[in-house]
Amino acid sequence: MLIACGSFSPPTPMHFRMFEIARDHIQQMGLGQVVGGIVSPVHDSYAKKGLVSATHRCAMIKIGLKTSDWIHLSDWETQQEEWTRTRQVLQYHQNYINSYLKDTNGTINNQHIPAWDPGRHQSGRRARFS
Repeated sequence: MLIACGSFSPPTPMHFRMFEIARDHIQQMGLGQVVGGIVSPVHDSYAKKGLVSATHRCAMIKIGLKTSDWIHLSDWETQQEEWTRTRQVLQYHQNYINSYLKDTNGTINNQHIPAWDPGRHQSGRRARFS
């Protein structure tokens, strides 16, 4: 999984292109297979001058990613009570991924499956990573 944290105010084509570049490099170097990408915009309380509201940034990101079948928005960071350090954001996503990988039947006991989850299908059922 690739993840990018940042303000994305506004999101640009290069924000999304960097996922493609990173995935291509990892695969060309034989370092592994990238199964998904996560864009995680910062909380509104982040002290950046001119930061557009998370609602609008998330909407712009969704529009920008409409044609991607492997990069998804995670609004988890924007839904927290306040700004969250990047380390904590990465840890949340790592813990979620680890809980999925540790589950032997490919399902999560938790009913809430984030939209950024690359195993999520239209039916709401999950696919296994291979």
